[in-house]
Amino acid sequence: MRTQNQADRADKLRTVLAPNDAAYYNNRGVAYREKGKIDKAINDYNMAIALKPDFAEAYNNRGRVYRDRGDLPKAFDDYNTAIQLKADFAEAYNNRGVAYGIKGQVDKAIADFSKAIELNPTFADAYCNRGNAYLLIREVDKAIEDYSLSIRLVPDALSYSNRGVAYLRKGEFDKTIENASKAIALDEKLSNAYYNRAEAWLRLKEWDKAKADLTIAKKLGMDIVAEFHNNYKNLEAYRQQHRVRLPEDITFMLVQPLRNRFPKQQKMLSADGPPLNHRMW
Repeated sequence: MRTQNQADRADKLRTVLAPNDAAYYNNRGVAYREKGKIDKAINDYNMAIALKPDFAEAYNNRGRVYRDRGDLPKAFDDYNTAIQLKADFAEAYNNRGVAYGIKGQVDKAIADFSKAIELNPTFADAYCNRGNAYLLIREVDKAIEDYSLSIRLVPDALSYSNRGVAYLRKGEFDKTIENASKAIALDEKLSNAYYNRAEAWLRLKEWDKAKADLTIAKKLGMDIVAEFHNNYKNLEAYRQQHRVRLPEDITFMLVQPLRNRFPKQQKMLSADGPPLNHRMW
């Protein structure tokens, strides 16, 4: 196995051997992004663009890194440039749609996801992301349709988990459980799926199963107290909305009145890359 120093020396050697290869810098930028080395990724994309100013893929990739860093204005600039350079660039439309979703401009997000799908009808991530956007504006049936199309193309954990959320909103708890279970089978570390399934168990008064899933979600790093308080003002609001009185042990898990601030979370994740603090995008 190579040491980090050996890998760095090999990387420098390849740079010397290919000083004018824009594709090399773009590809290395992708590798740096996947490792979380954001500044190095940006430097490589900058070099790729300097060598090839019409390199649409490098602009799109740099936009994703700027989005990761929270710099949406620069991300939009790069996505717009990528689309101007390559009008049929489905991935750039999808990525710009995610940025619009982060910004809260859901209509524009849906328009971009739809354009990505028009350009590439087999683009599973775009269907999943559009499903997320539809769920945000309570177009639940449209969301389910898009998640189902995404699953048909690529049966991944995220689409199953998010489709489970949609069924939960419809009150179809058996389908929520079915989808969450399929998500867990594909990714046993997806804390959101355990929490979603727990919510369905609670509505069905399957207390032991709900407690087990909540416990796993918490062990996997989810702040289940924050999640509960973001969805419901207090315990009484939960009781009134669902006509379910929670047992004391589960109440203790979900309601801690000494806390007064909770990090904002949502159950859905972006189809593009890792979750961002458990948010949709």
